Amino acid sequence: MQGFTAWPQQPMLSGGGLTGRYMLQQFHFHWDQSRDLGSEHTIDKLHYALEAHFVHALENLTIEQAARIPYGIAILAVFFAISDTPSQLRQLENLFDMTTAFGSYNSVTYRANDLLPEDREVWFLYSGSLTTPPCSENVIWTLLAEPIYVEESQLEELRHRVSNTGALLVRNRREVQPLNNRVIYMRARKGNGAAHSTTYTYSKETTSLKEDILICYSTVVPEGRVRCKVHLN
Repeated sequence: MQGFTAWPQQPMLSGGGLTGRYMLQQFHFHWDQSRDLGSEHTIDKLHYALEAHFVHALENLTIEQAARIPYGIAILAVFFAISDTPSQLRQLENLFDMTTAFGSYNSVTYRANDLLPEDREVWFLYSGSLTTPPCSENVIWTLLAEPIYVEESQLEELRHRVSNTGALLVRNRREVQPLNNRVIYMRARKGNGAAHSTTYTYSKETTSLKEDILICYSTVVPEGRVRCKVHLN
């Protein structure tokens, strides 16, 4: 989904090891025909059913300009686990229903913030690449460790979308890639994390990251104010 550059207050990402302010350009999802393999990243070798990528460009640059410079793009990744709990994706279900082909335009009312987990205290950061061609090596990745939820029926809806080639999108994820000696930075939980249900143990050594991350996604856009372009590919 695109259209954020026209929002009155464009969603923004900064801090957490990033080198500047990054403005949200679009977000998209990756999934698989198997509920056990949908994500493009793993934590402790664990895949999630769905992964969302919030793609940002360095402030005052277009996404095309940002793609040509080191660390010009910052992507925030969010994992989705299967659950019967009502999902944050419900606010986008009408949009999914209306969208059947590449390049469809629809209006939608939502906050990007509602597609993020409430618990954002633990995350990982590394320097990597886009997961789609041309797979440029100029991306700063931030992975929120705590997942949110997706219902099985919503995954099925995504798998039955039609791509610009006319084929069903039962799978659109890239296989997990080797680290190739990349340094992985981890922002650990502060103080006593006993109030949280998830305990994290990580099989890869990480470098500690102290700086907080700032995710400014709270702007609500009224229906019809912005027309968002939906890419299904």
